[in-house]
Amino acid sequence: MAAERWIGRVAVAVSVGCVGALAATGVSLAWPGSLGRLGFATSAPASFSVGRSSGLVSSLFAGHQYTVVFFASADCAASRRAQPAIRAIASAIGSREDYQVSVVMNVAGARDKLKAQGFVAGLGVKSAYLSDVDLLSTPVKTVPALLVVDRTGRVLATWDRPFDGNVPNYIVSSFHLAQ
Repeated sequence: MAAERWIGRVAVAVSVGCVGALAATGVSLAWPGSLGRLGFATSAPASFSVGRSSGLVSSLFAGHQYTVVFFASADCAASRRAQPAIRAIASAIGSREDYQVSVVMNVAGARDKLKAQGFVAGLGVKSAYLSDVDLLSTPVKTVPALLVVDRTGRVLATWDRPFDGNVPNYIVSSFHLAQ
């Protein structure tokens, strides 16, 4: 009899725990910032840290004082929605020779490379070029992501949150790029 009562109490406790986990999941899906306000970590740490080495191959930023690196995927709707922000940044950079825009995408196969070239062409920016660095070989956790590095590869700014109208202003004002 005591064992049945103990099993019943454990079953109720497990059921209450499952309902609580389900409720927390529902709340986090409905209001993504709600768990963060309660002190729970809501996202993965940033892929890059400002002031530290990017760890990227030097061919990505060699030859220019500053490089804006855009990490994207041709099949990603969020990456396509970020294209206007990259166009705005590239137009702010203009024809300055000390800045460049590099695009890093998954280019494992010939088909991927064609998609990536189409994506870069869709940026409408002559100064942007598709890097030969494969996205999967970088520490990037989510796309789209943006990184600004100097000629040594040191990270000056990073943006891996959802892209909005503030991205070009943030990048341009943070690095005093001429408009």
